[in-house]
Amino acid sequence: MKEDKPTYREQFFPPQMSILAYLLTKPDSVTEIEEVSSDSESEDEDVFDGTLPALTVPNSEHSDPNSYSWLVLKLASLRIAQMKLNDFLNVAGIETSELPVASPLIHSCLRRLSNWQENLKRELDSRQTPIEYIPGCFVENTHGPAIQKYRQLLEPQNTPFSNKNSAAAARRLWTYLVHQEGVQDIFIRAVFGKRRSSNSLDDDIPQPEPPVQEPVRIIHKEQDSIAAFSLNQVTNGLIVIATPRELQEMDISLLLELPAWLEDECELDILNINKEMVDSTAPPFLVIQSTGDKAKDTQPGSPQGGVASQSGRGTSVLQKHKIDNVRRISSHPLLPLYLTGGQDGSVQLWEWGHAQPVATPRPPGTYAKVTRVRFSQHGNKFGVADSDGNLSLFQVGLSANATRPFFTLLCHNKGISDFVFLGSCSLLATAGHSSESKNVAIWDSILPHGKALVVAFPCHDQGASSLVFAPQHQIIISTGKRGDVCIMDVRSKAIRHKYMAHESAVKCIALDPHEEYFATGSADGDIKIWGVTIPNCLLSLPSEHSRNSFFKNIGQGVTQLHLDANSRLFSCGTDGSMKVRQLPDRETLLRH
Repeated sequence: MKEDKPTYREQFFPPQMSILAYLLTKPDSVTEIEEVSSDSESEDEDVFDGTLPALTVPNSEHSDPNSYSWLVLKLASLRIAQMKLNDFLNVAGIETSELPVASPLIHSCLRRLSNWQENLKRELDSRQTPIEYIPGCFVENTHGPAIQKYRQLLEPQNTPFSNKNSAAAARRLWTYLVHQEGVQDIFIRAVFGKRRSSNSLDDDIPQPEPPVQEPVRIIHKEQDSIAAFSLNQVTNGLIVIATPRELQEMDISLLLELPAWLEDECELDILNINKEMVDSTAPPFLVIQSTGDKAKDTQPGSPQGGVASQSGRGTSVLQKHKIDNVRRISSHPLLPLYLTGGQDGSVQLWEWGHAQPVATPRPPGTYAKVTRVRFSQHGNKFGVADSDGNLSLFQVGLSANATRPFFTLLCHNKGISDFVFLGSCSLLATAGHSSESKNVAIWDSILPHGKALVVAFPCHDQGASSLVFAPQHQIIISTGKRGDVCIMDVRSKAIRHKYMAHESAVKCIALDPHEEYFATGSADGDIKIWGVTIPNCLLSLPSEHSRNSFFKNIGQGVTQLHLDANSRLFSCGTDGSMKVRQLPDRETLLRH
């Protein structure tokens, strides 16, 4: 028989509920919630019980709509509603950028949800966590995912509400929400995080000194000094550190992502929850020490950094290079490259993430110890200074000439300690030790060697140790081996200011990118912040990198400093540590 065409009949089925009603439906109960409800039913209230209650404050968190617990529940509920809306938009194929035209109603709903969440966050930040908020919750010292530390939150009996029947609904809602991965950070921060005091929110209270947060200490080994470091100028959060036996490239973006972590370890754990787990079998290079671990260090016989700081969280090692005695590092301003200079006179050009060097402009064992390597402003040239007093300039990128300098000059007959490009590639300033105390000089590499010296400044007895150039002010700031600082005008070729900054030799200097202040680090481990236009001490950080030894200055204290655009101070020293410190905001610092 001939097959007939299939026949069918279309019928419209209306939706059972609107999308908004679906998003607002009560969630299905889970096993933990059933346990909560069964526990609450077993403890009935007897309203006719005439016995007097004990002299304790009744738990009324569930009945007060403005209580701390209900703020947490409201914030978590709003975030889940926002997540469900975003999931619906992904399924529907609607781009967020098209929402104002495609659906103004959903767009306004999302904006209102965001505004409500911001208001609730501000309200939570302004409140103190209640004393003994959830007695059964405590932080566990466990290895593995960060959520394992706070797993007591997931226990059904650990809620801030009482066991009365009237609080059963609030307990059930808390137990459901705390198991949702998207909002677990809200509960961790609310229960275990630190809260600012109400006084810190009052801007009208005058403070005699700018508030200084404790630094984050990044410790390698107590006996190994950290000679140099450099930050990747292309990708934020990447850093390379030189120790006596190796170079290590690391990702420290977690440390720089949220300034709140600098004073609250809980914030780092919240960040780690959403990050991929690093291989636990690899030994962590970094040991993070937060402010809370400081008390453990002071106890006699305690291990370095305490137990909590030995986890190595917050970083991941990207690359290791087994190279001995790297003394100086400098990153390329525009490309993912960096230069290293060694004790053996070698200079190598590396690319981030690669195991082998890109080029070796200077082989080891042929030249004197490298004292400084720097790229020019646009990265097309780099310079190398050594302890013999020679300054050599190289081209970048030309393989034929990469190993041969196009300019070499003996600048200081007792050694160069630092140099800097003065805007162009041809004009340079050097710091070193020369006879006749001409320890800071400006050179023009285009001129013949006999006429290359533009001006020499007689300053810094026993030699200059480091210098920086501030192009907006057209000044050179140099430091000396007796603790003095000189500020020189490039245009007038005169010394503007000269003063004693430290009691011992100044080893390094760093300039704020906005050229409003600079930092100096001394051989005794002290760091000070100074104003550029008015050379007064804005902030003093004593013993930041002091080594606890009988000979105080044997370790040479601070070895390198760096100031970034976010007012963060990076420093390393011979005490085996590298620190990241959030400085006070610019206005507070300069006004002080």
